Amino acid sequence: MQKPGWLPLLGLLTLLWVAAGAQAQEITIAPGAPIVVGVMTASYEGTATFGVASEHGVILAHEERASLRIGDAVFAIALDHYDTACDDATAAAAATNLVQEDRAVGVIGPNCSNPCLAVAPLFDEASFTSLSPSCSGPSLTEHGFRSFLRLANPNDRIAAPAIRYVKQATGIERLAILRQGDDPYYSGLGDAAAAEFAALGGEIVVDRTLSDDLDPALFLAEAQNAEADAIFCACHYDPATTLLELMAEQPLVFIGESHDWAAPLVARLGSAADGVYFSSDYPLVFPATRELAARYAEKFGARPLSPYFATGYDAYQLLLDAVAQVAALDDEGALHIDRAALNEALRSTRDVVGVSGQISCGENGECLTMPTAVLQIRDGKRFLLSVDIPEDLLDLIPDYGNLSCGNIRDEHQDGDFTSEHPAYTENRDRDQDGLACELDHGWE
Repeated sequence: MQKPGWLPLLGLLTLLWVAAGAQAQEITIAPGAPIVVGVMTASYEGTATFGVASEHGVILAHEERASLRIGDAVFAIALDHYDTACDDATAAAAATNLVQEDRAVGVIGPNCSNPCLAVAPLFDEASFTSLSPSCSGPSLTEHGFRSFLRLANPNDRIAAPAIRYVKQATGIERLAILRQGDDPYYSGLGDAAAAEFAALGGEIVVDRTLSDDLDPALFLAEAQNAEADAIFCACHYDPATTLLELMAEQPLVFIGESHDWAAPLVARLGSAADGVYFSSDYPLVFPATRELAARYAEKFGARPLSPYFATGYDAYQLLLDAVAQVAALDDEGALHIDRAALNEALRSTRDVVGVSGQISCGENGECLTMPTAVLQIRDGKRFLLSVDIPEDLLDLIPDYGNLSCGNIRDEHQDGDFTSEHPAYTENRDRDQDGLACELDHGWE
């Protein structure tokens, strides 16, 4: 995920990098002291639902696993929270503070791609390890960072299914793309959309980057002059709102960059937001994710508004599993954790079944392949249209045999089966809308 913004000045990052360096490669925890987990999440203008969701997922995991036994000793787990505001300079300052204090065994976060890019060199220098629940810029795992791992699909896995679905459903042939600045999140989305659309035989007639010299009105005029029949907006919901307002008289098919947009678009535009398509990571096909979502609602008073509650939860569990694997007690009862060994233990994770899917970390830091979904705003709500489930994840979905929808919902907290889902049948889709055993779990 990403909020619009630019990387901070190189001089600032260089100063922070120097300040962060020269740290010990081993962390020592005194008897009776807690194991500290850094949490770097994003909440800006009250709208960063993905940051709130992932932080709440960490809190739920901490509630059920608030201590860790190493040998005969039990160590409490303490969370050290930082709000990065989805801002690279703020995130770099938080990372510097975590490194200088040298208390945190590892870090869950950040949420946004530019902050992930900003802090990775700092964490590399200090041999820290971070697990991001939601950073999806494709280039993040191409830089060779040792500190960075993620539990989210990169953008090419998220954008491509939406392009395929919308092209088939609407017959669009000419696409205009608007990108929000030059950063890994939006660039990745735009590149993935363009590649998939071209591969399907479509034509990219306009591809522009939003800047001071190109406002949404100029882009829309260019798209209309090029006879585009659809727009892919790899951009924040502010320019998206402007585009949709301008398109009121001449509507085009509109594909948005994230499910996280929907609430602000509906709040600003009302019924004018209807019809907008989105793509998203979608772990909610798994019963374990449904159960966690129910716990989330019970504790926080509402269902999660983003899928990244599940990856926040899994990141916490993976980090503690790795700590338990490499930590050693000395004769005085102090705990010693080698940071390089911890990083290697995380990268060696294979075939762990989490609530967000099956987790196997590669050398490049990619740890998870999740199902993806295509959604659409209808009558002010998000409606699930399609779910793409990778073949190697099908074993995580139970065979419900001849159970009724009521039994499936009550006994397994499962449902919302699209026609691509193995549990979909026409008998379960009573209203024949392509969705069987419908659920109300909040963010669709």
